[in-house]
Amino acid sequence: MKNQLISITLENIRQQFSYEHCIIKHFSYHFESCNTYGIIGKNGCGKSTLMKIIAGYCLPTYGKVIYRYNNKLIDKEQFYQYSIILAPDLYLIEELNVLDLFKFHFHFKKSKFPHFSKKELISWLDMDAYANKPVYTLSSGLKQKLKLGLCFLTDVPVLLLDEPTVYLDEKNVKWYNENIQQLAKQKLIFIFSNNSKEYQHCNKTISID
Repeated sequence: MKNQLISITLENIRQQFSYEHCIIKHFSYHFESCNTYGIIGKNGCGKSTLMKIIAGYCLPTYGKVIYRYNNKLIDKEQFYQYSIILAPDLYLIEELNVLDLFKFHFHFKKSKFPHFSKKELISWLDMDAYANKPVYTLSSGLKQKLKLGLCFLTDVPVLLLDEPTVYLDEKNVKWYNENIQQLAKQKLIFIFSNNSKEYQHCNKTISID
């Protein structure tokens, strides 16, 4: 997608699971491209719920979400075409090997680098030893890196990342930081976390405690 100028406006969002249990109260904010937003707060404050609302996976009890791409309204049912999400409860197809996983993913999503060779992909991931191994044989840290790789290479203007460095070792946290800083120059990125190291590069932070 070229000229990926996108904005997301949340107006008076409220999420209530029961009469007594209101997890998000009257949240309003305008998010724009070329910004990285850290959505922070303690466990149970509603970060993951807010992510699902922004992504269009969950409808708020009250309020509305408005999506615009190059100043044109996007229907909420079509927003998935403009975004990719990473979350702890989203699973990879573990029967596939690493190369086939990427091939399968980019059968449905457009790649930023459609002419990326297999060798270049594996080199970028630094996973030469795992290229032909089934995903289920990999460690939690390597699976997390695969999820991040899929997000980073997908040609969409919005990234929603929930606890992006969980399970990563120091080397791969560095890899994550280098890539996220490059992407921040052109995309709208959300990082949902209570770990300050994950949102240290965000130019805006919003607490929803």
